Amino acid sequence: MAKKSLITLAGLDIGTSKTAVVIAQVRSGFPQILGSAEAPSIGVSKGCVTSPEAAAKAILQALEQAQRHAGTSRPSTAYVSFNGDTTAVKNCLVDLKPGRYSAGRNKRNGLQSVPAGLAEGDSALQLIPPRDLPGRSVFEAEAGARVVTAPTRNIKDISKAVHLAGLKVEDVVFGPVAAGEALLTTAEKEFGTILIDIGAGTTSVSIFDQGSLRETAVFPVGGEHLASDLAIGLHTSLNQAVEILSDCELSGSGDNKLDLANSIIEARLSEILHLTASVIKSFQYLGLLPGGAVFSGGAPLLGGFAPFAENILQIPVRVGDIQVDGQPLSLTLANAFGLVKYGAQRLTGSGLRLAANCEPGALMDRLIKWLQGRMKNGSRL
Repeated sequence: MAKKSLITLAGLDIGTSKTAVVIAQVRSGFPQILGSAEAPSIGVSKGCVTSPEAAAKAILQALEQAQRHAGTSRPSTAYVSFNGDTTAVKNCLVDLKPGRYSAGRNKRNGLQSVPAGLAEGDSALQLIPPRDLPGRSVFEAEAGARVVTAPTRNIKDISKAVHLAGLKVEDVVFGPVAAGEALLTTAEKEFGTILIDIGAGTTSVSIFDQGSLRETAVFPVGGEHLASDLAIGLHTSLNQAVEILSDCELSGSGDNKLDLANSIIEARLSEILHLTASVIKSFQYLGLLPGGAVFSGGAPLLGGFAPFAENILQIPVRVGDIQVDGQPLSLTLANAFGLVKYGAQRLTGSGLRLAANCEPGALMDRLIKWLQGRMKNGSRL
């Protein structure tokens, strides 16, 4: 009997400031990372591809570097994230076939259920189940739900850029869903956690609960504003401002003796976090969120970020971290790594097997382990 060929795929995160690629081989439903790389983005603004031809050059640059690290041929299939500021959450009806409901997309670039009532020119990225139902419930046809949408032109532009780079787009995935795969534990997604990604051009705020995305919003302010504020305030170049930014340490103490650079950074970051708090409040989410907030992106890598954010949000905060085979992976690769995890589950069907493991005893075991982990790390509950 011939051996089944191994699947090699790419996770591709096309952001405002950088394009990240992770190449992985799928073994027993799990991705084994072969190589990864980043390249400066071009032809991208606020998370949306504005020039597919330019964006394709950055994709190729990152892809070729990742291939050299991997020592393998170019993967033909890619899962791509989209987190532009043009996303919106809209009400819809979903016509579900009998069987298990899955709040997501299948591997053929379509929702597993069909949303009705979307405006012409909108594409559905992610289904959000009704608030009063768990994410893996079965409910009647034409049940009320919501869907994360993006303009179809944005999805076509990002897909065109990937095709020009020589890759086949297997699926375009909503950015926070990819980040959640990389950064949130099963328990955090099951019992309630806020995932906040401060990208270069946008910030996304998402609630995961009962195993599914429950609320999400994207606003057009991000880490690039920190660097531009520094460049203006210090009368220096943008490149030099980026270097200064990497050396700054947050205090949140309100000490007037703080140097000018730190004052500028803390003022802008405080604005972003207060906007984030307003978004969370606007969700009017009734569920408990014992997981607090998990942050991703470049800005949370600043020294002292977690206590600074906790002081403003008044909830437990941790900065996301990724461990792969006992080795740390850069937080800037979170979305790309989450995409290969997402793709591995869907290409092999392992996602459905994992979803079925939700008996009360299993959930309680996971809850106890999760609480023990938070107490060990000194986090507040």
